[in-house]
Amino acid sequence: MIYKIGETMTIPSFKNFISFKESSDNDWRQSSLGAPLEKGFIPPPKLRPVIRAFLNSGNIVLHKDIKKPLTMPKKTLYLVGGPVRDFIMGKSIKDLDLATNATPEQIATILSNAGFKHGGDRSGKQGSELKLPAHFWNGDEEEKTIEKSQSGDKFIWFIKGRDNSKDNKPFVISAVVDGEEFEIATFRNDAKVVDGQAEVDFVDNPKDDAARRDLTINALYIELTSADSENKKIYDPTGTGVHDLKQGVVKTVGKAEERFEEDPLRILRSIRFWARFGKSDKMDPEILKAIKKFPNLRERVALERIRDEFLKGLVHPDVDVKKYIGVYKDTGLLNIVFPGLNFDPPNGVPQQFTSKKDKILALAWLLQHNPIEKVDAALAAIHDVGDTKKPTGWQVEERKAIIFLLKLKEFNPEKVGEFMRMRDGTGLSNQQIKDWSEMFKNEDKTRDRRPWWTNHVKTFADHKRAVSWDSVANTEHDVCPTCKGSPHQMGQCPGCRGTGKAPDRARSEILNKLEVEKFRDKLNQRA
Repeated sequence: MIYKIGETMTIPSFKNFISFKESSDNDWRQSSLGAPLEKGFIPPPKLRPVIRAFLNSGNIVLHKDIKKPLTMPKKTLYLVGGPVRDFIMGKSIKDLDLATNATPEQIATILSNAGFKHGGDRSGKQGSELKLPAHFWNGDEEEKTIEKSQSGDKFIWFIKGRDNSKDNKPFVISAVVDGEEFEIATFRNDAKVVDGQAEVDFVDNPKDDAARRDLTINALYIELTSADSENKKIYDPTGTGVHDLKQGVVKTVGKAEERFEEDPLRILRSIRFWARFGKSDKMDPEILKAIKKFPNLRERVALERIRDEFLKGLVHPDVDVKKYIGVYKDTGLLNIVFPGLNFDPPNGVPQQFTSKKDKILALAWLLQHNPIEKVDAALAAIHDVGDTKKPTGWQVEERKAIIFLLKLKEFNPEKVGEFMRMRDGTGLSNQQIKDWSEMFKNEDKTRDRRPWWTNHVKTFADHKRAVSWDSVANTEHDVCPTCKGSPHQMGQCPGCRGTGKAPDRARSEILNKLEVEKFRDKLNQRA
């Protein structure tokens, strides 16, 4: 039976609820516990209510109408993965990923006991209901229930993630504290993974959870034993995660081929992390060997995921772009991201590429040695992969912007009006266009050596339409090109029909000519 919120559980059901794989074997603690951190992790203020809820979990009474009340065993909350890695390396932490030995039902009850309101299901999937108790008590305090959230509530929990099983069971619960969201995942094994979607089995400790993770440097856990002070207890289940991180070693948890088989996108993730944290000149040989066994990434992985993962590395401030692009090229993975295109070696990467991390500039630079029509095809919204049409994730504005920058290499002042029309819909700023021209500056410090078109493009970047028909009408330029406004000819002129003025079809050419004159004046002023 599925127990929905508000239904009453039987005593055996409660026992199942509280006794999820409560292992008496603590060997994993001894084998996984690392040296205490010199500087402990101090939780930010909005995370503290979540930690306090878990620290109080052992006081939750689930049933009183028996001789010995049933209580929930105390559950533990951990900071996991990327946040731990970045904290150890002194990097800013973007997202605080959390994991626990509590089941999703237990997480929901723990948060509800702490005053969090139920915010529904936001996983985007239909699936099994959470099996939650109708009533519970915080120690000897008054009876509590699962309460639904209302508009304006500052403490909310909801179902964030469901797995890929037949029942789409929940495995991630999000807690929201005054607008900030914290994802809490139950420790798990990924029994079966299809394109990043896993069918999961729950486990009760970090060691078993770490076995499914991609890299040793991402398989680290800080136990959150304090909401207000330093947390120094770290678990390193692989035994090498902290060492690898400090020494710049990027390797998989277990065999690389097995980890990549679980989710082939991990191939691209491993490259990104190596280009960010790796200190060696080459990637781990086992990773490079395993990459060759996955030539069919486009068939096995959603193209949007491939695009997004590639861009994460391309624009990340800590990624060595030369190393990053070099591995993609050497392994043939650039042709997975951009099928049918050619790429120059990554030598001579310009400063604007590495310092500004501008996605559009970087992509235009990378793809510049290809015909425009091939770039346009590679960045199309849909690609044919075998017999399947798959969305790529590339946006129309991205494609327009990249192609426009490539066309600027053939900039012609005589077509300034046409280029201004092409610029519409690209979203490019004046500074981006200037930076594009600067990327072609020769590294010779003794003189400024750039292609001829770059100075024209820098002027074009600030150029605004200087001429409108309202400013031209009834001036010396508003003349029919057929009869030239001659009183002797305009009466018979089929173009202006006797007005002597420029007809509609001639106005565009007149405006373009005047626009060119204005633009050339600017060029002369800058010369």
